[in-house]
Amino acid sequence: MFFADIIIPVPTPQLYTYSIPENLQQNCKTGMRVSVPFGKTKIHTGVIRKIHQIAPTEYKFKEIFAILDTESVISDLQFQFWEWIARYYMCTLGDVLKAALPIDSPNEHKPKTETYISLNSEVSKENLPQIFEKLEKKSQKQTQLLQSFLLFSNFFQEAKPVKLKEFLKYSNSSLNILNSLIKRNILQKNEKIVNIFENLDLEIEPLSTLNEEQLIVYQQINDLFQQKDVVLLHGVTSSGKTEVYIHLISDAIRCGKQVLYLLPEIALTIQIIQRLKTIFGNLIGIYHSKFNDFEKTETWNRVFAEQDFRIILGVRSSLFLPFKHLGLIIIDEEHENSYKQHDSAPRYNARDGAIMLAKMHGAKTLLGTATPCIETYFNAQIGKYGLVELQKRYSDIEMPEILTVDVREFFKKRQMKSHFSPVLLQFIENALNNNEQIILFQNRRGYSPYLECETCGWIPECEHCDVSLTYHKDSNSLVCHYCGFSMEFPSHCLACGDYSLRTKGFGTEKIETEIATFFPSIKTARMDLDTTRSKKSYQKIISDFESRKIDILVGTQMISKGLNFDNVSIVGIMNADAMLNFPDFRADERSFQLITQVSGRAGRRYKRGKVIIQTQQPEHPILKFIEVNDFFAMYLSQLAERKKFLYPPFFRLIQLTLRHKHLEVVKKAATFFAEMLRKELNLVLGPTSPAVSRVKNYHLKNILIKIDRKISPEISKNSIQTCINLLKSSGIFNSGEIIINVDPL
Repeated sequence: MFFADIIIPVPTPQLYTYSIPENLQQNCKTGMRVSVPFGKTKIHTGVIRKIHQIAPTEYKFKEIFAILDTESVISDLQFQFWEWIARYYMCTLGDVLKAALPIDSPNEHKPKTETYISLNSEVSKENLPQIFEKLEKKSQKQTQLLQSFLLFSNFFQEAKPVKLKEFLKYSNSSLNILNSLIKRNILQKNEKIVNIFENLDLEIEPLSTLNEEQLIVYQQINDLFQQKDVVLLHGVTSSGKTEVYIHLISDAIRCGKQVLYLLPEIALTIQIIQRLKTIFGNLIGIYHSKFNDFEKTETWNRVFAEQDFRIILGVRSSLFLPFKHLGLIIIDEEHENSYKQHDSAPRYNARDGAIMLAKMHGAKTLLGTATPCIETYFNAQIGKYGLVELQKRYSDIEMPEILTVDVREFFKKRQMKSHFSPVLLQFIENALNNNEQIILFQNRRGYSPYLECETCGWIPECEHCDVSLTYHKDSNSLVCHYCGFSMEFPSHCLACGDYSLRTKGFGTEKIETEIATFFPSIKTARMDLDTTRSKKSYQKIISDFESRKIDILVGTQMISKGLNFDNVSIVGIMNADAMLNFPDFRADERSFQLITQVSGRAGRRYKRGKVIIQTQQPEHPILKFIEVNDFFAMYLSQLAERKKFLYPPFFRLIQLTLRHKHLEVVKKAATFFAEMLRKELNLVLGPTSPAVSRVKNYHLKNILIKIDRKISPEISKNSIQTCINLLKSSGIFNSGEIIINVDPL
């Protein structure tokens, strides 16, 4: 008998052994997907990791139902990468499989189709008069619809099938009338599979000539790639890093290699894809979470077959595509925390995963950003990574002028107009008078963070999470941003019955509403999670802003990430203090990165831009570093603090979160768990309650472990796993969950 060890997409540490039926043995290979029974009723799609002749002894084995592939779809190198992810991020291979192959039932997804209408084959120019004669006696509407169809389909010249939706819109008719013509065998319907990767007939442009600074940087990167596997390109905003990327991509393609171009947000792909398409045409494929199952599968298949796509432009999940000849990975905006998977295992960082993937392929990795992550810059400083710096903006455009506005003074003098200082409003007015555009940044969505009764202090909270509900004016509802719970805006206080309810604080929705009242004739738009839920919403907002259909764009951190707009002269940071005062050791670093990146959207091609930072802490060191664009000074100050308090890059972090429906259970288990960990490891902090200590009716407790870089992380992880196993077998934490987050952000 032959058996297969199969990776199943479930969070259990072991692989499962199934017998291979005799009729499948000849076609069964490692790396193929198979359909297998699991549990009492479930059927899963798993992947064969190993074939052997050793029967399992600890459980009764089952048979493989079916083989889903004609060849191996997962290579040994991909398996090695999956196993590294599982080992490093302390998760299971089943977790990795779910992330790498998100389609559990490949036979269930269907291609996107479109309905076309054409004349029935029995209809010809010769018998058309007789058809009209019969129709006119029975239905005037059907006669008119057929006439419309002949015109719309250009019947007397080429008679092409037409799209159903477009024709109904053109004819201003109903589907019922159309169906009547189909029943009479005059018209017919056909379904056509939509080519989601429609090859565009583009006029390919030659590579742009690099300017002197870009050429030096390009040559330095190539020289460093002879000695280093990873190079950091630290270039100020609008310095032309993308043009350098394009030349490096061209080199890799010319050598017959594949390129992975990673971006932190889907929004960025829209501008960059337009730019790259003009150079590389249909060699570029896109991969991101807004794709449906069919689109993901088609992209996977094309990369696997090395068909068309030599370059993949995608977000973090693109790491798991089946590359065979990967030569270069570019990680744009490498500092972005969007590269870290937070919600479910594997909680991997795509930046670090990409570096390992490139190493396995013998490829090179280029990290690019204006504001490097502290750990990345540290690795470049100690020589682990190569370092190249581009300190001039393209075409010698000046860096934006940074103005820090102390809003305390304006509040005292009662000169603030809601959340706008007179300084910011004046600059906005001047820009609008000059037909220039403005970006307003507020890193909180919704209208107001919370509602409060001014009589008794009651604040509406989520029923399932320990967090106040955010007010959304568009829907006139209070919403939990953790679990989605919502309620209608109350007419009165539900605690004391008074009607003195007031919104407190402000989000992007409120900024958009208020700016429209100050400047009623201008056009505004908002770019945040609420306005970009649909697949093409990013594209529409960005396209409208580029074409100047929008004067003022209000947004969260989405607008900070590498977007290029030539006509933006003013950027307003509405509330810098919310970022600076966040209780996290990375708060200062993130504030510098976010404000610098958003500031970089100001003043591109035509003139120097201005950035107005509203704050109650104008003397804050981070704001001083931003004013003079001194990344290195910020880096040194943060490095000294990190060393003193034992944080990265000097120590590794692993956060363990215990999750249970009963508070007392999670308290007792967390205390017991922390005591066990302290026996094994030196630096164990906690247990503590996170800022939001109950989410979706589950109570949370955090334990933070600090591991000296000099100590093997494998030894520490083995100790942690031993303690986890002891906790699970103790009976203290039945039905509880332990979430492991390696290198938390």
